[in-house]
Amino acid sequence: MVSKSDTESHSWLLQQWESEVNRTILKGQPSNMLLSWLLACFFAVVVGFESTWPPVVVWLGLMVVASALRMLIWGALKKGHLNLDSNKTAHRWLVLNTLITGVPWGAAGFYFWALHDTTISSFTIFILGGVTAGAIPLMAASRQIYAVFIITCLAPITVRFFIEPAFAGKFMGLVMSFYIFFMIRQAVRYRDVLWERFRLTSDKDKLIKDLGREIDDHRKTEDMLRAEKERAESASRAKTDFVATMSHEIRTPLNSLVGGVQLIRNEKVTPQLEEAVELLELSSQSLLSIVSDILDFSKIEDGKMEVEHVPFNPVRPIFEVHMLYKAEAEKRGLAFTLNVSPSIPRRLVGDPGRIRQILINLIGNALKFTHKGEISITADYDSAGKTWKIVCSDTGTGIAQEYKRLIFEPFRQADSSMSRKFGGSGLGLAICESLAKAMGGSISLSTELGMGSKFTLKLPAEVAKGSANEELSEDVSKSTETTQLSGRVLLFEDDPVSQRVMNMLLTREGLAILNASDGKAGLEILEREKVELVLMDLQMPGMDGFETTRRIRMLPEDSATSAEVIVIALTANTTTEIRQRCLEAGMEGFVSKPLKIEQLRPFLYEYLE
Repeated sequence: MVSKSDTESHSWLLQQWESEVNRTILKGQPSNMLLSWLLACFFAVVVGFESTWPPVVVWLGLMVVASALRMLIWGALKKGHLNLDSNKTAHRWLVLNTLITGVPWGAAGFYFWALHDTTISSFTIFILGGVTAGAIPLMAASRQIYAVFIITCLAPITVRFFIEPAFAGKFMGLVMSFYIFFMIRQAVRYRDVLWERFRLTSDKDKLIKDLGREIDDHRKTEDMLRAEKERAESASRAKTDFVATMSHEIRTPLNSLVGGVQLIRNEKVTPQLEEAVELLELSSQSLLSIVSDILDFSKIEDGKMEVEHVPFNPVRPIFEVHMLYKAEAEKRGLAFTLNVSPSIPRRLVGDPGRIRQILINLIGNALKFTHKGEISITADYDSAGKTWKIVCSDTGTGIAQEYKRLIFEPFRQADSSMSRKFGGSGLGLAICESLAKAMGGSISLSTELGMGSKFTLKLPAEVAKGSANEELSEDVSKSTETTQLSGRVLLFEDDPVSQRVMNMLLTREGLAILNASDGKAGLEILEREKVELVLMDLQMPGMDGFETTRRIRMLPEDSATSAEVIVIALTANTTTEIRQRCLEAGMEGFVSKPLKIEQLRPFLYEYLE
């Protein structure tokens, strides 16, 4: 059932269409009259030379009279003397104008074909066909106007055909009748196309107007929401600033705590003190893990979890994690095996830092829940599927099937007793899953209560271009206990406790340490003292680590230390943005806080051995 509003809308659209048709036909009148006169002159010249001139001159006079009348009507409509806004009135005048246009051409067909001259007859039919066909773009917007024009032009010659006694004449009359019918049909189709285009354009314009009205209606709401948005953005900025501050302020003392534990670990202590140190280390690592998980989860919630796409050796992060936890596993009486397939390409594109983060989380959990047996890491490559996978398995407590589906949800563990017994925020595996998805991969769990667990990390294997035969750096598997380092290191660190701990750790590695609490003091040291490596804290009072590094790269040639000295960033914030800023400032690498000497050793062996 058609509603009243739809009927009114359609009626309004038809009125607009009729007005548009009238204006379009009126607009085309000057070019139409000019073209008609050119064809008339051409026709008159040809026919005049082929027959006699008097009838041609009379026909041209008729064309002049018709053109004059057309000019009068066009001028009256153009100047508004005739009501163009009244669609029916304007349409009648345009029909009259068309009728006047067609009469001379109809007379030409009726008279000149009757001369029984083959050349003139053929030429007359040719001209009339061209005139009526060419009028479609100018007149077909109105079916009535075009029908009047073609019938006025061709009806006389068609009648002439039919009154001929010869069969050929009657046959030509039939052909001409079919031509008239065919051209009117074509004009109707052309008109329908124009109507559909007009309707769609009108619908589009109406939609734009409706949208404009809706926009106007929503502006008040937008004004109200804008203030709310600004408050939300302010809260988001405050949250971001708080996260960055918490990252720095909490990780800085943790850096001292973790470093101090590492120093005590290397000393011979009583069993009671060793147990206390172990508890201290476990507590600091637990606190660090919770802080890191909260920071990462905050990034995931804000949609700011970043992954890199850089060439890297896929075996390296696996070996690094194995080295990191091997001693801990052996201390607990667990076998920690590593099996890396030689089929894995030596250079892939991805984020080695995020892969390392996932493995650290998985192996950390395995150590937490495995009391006997073994832990293993297996890496393999699927050339057909262009993927590679890392499987972390253990012989630990396992997970009941009813809890398996919850294991990757944030703040969830197998059951509440796990959190009370082993600690943790319950965010680690949720973060691992988010990281795997962000890298275009997946992570899955296969487990059985009392039989252990197996986590499978599957990632796309995009082979990096160039350096395909690069071998794994020996720094990863090298024993750090058999090689003594030497060289001078300048440490930028404004926290005195962290500075003392770092000095003790680096001195144990055989290095001579110079200290700077701010950027200005460090630049002065570099101008007068030669050092081989700079460790740069990014957040210092006054001049931060980025600006200090840029100043280092502009050291004068007569400085004791070259402007090309190696600079490694020490930062609690390891986002992609911060890493990019480090590289842009001229740093060669970065190590996250709290610092473990195992993380720094690859750089030390690369640049100072």
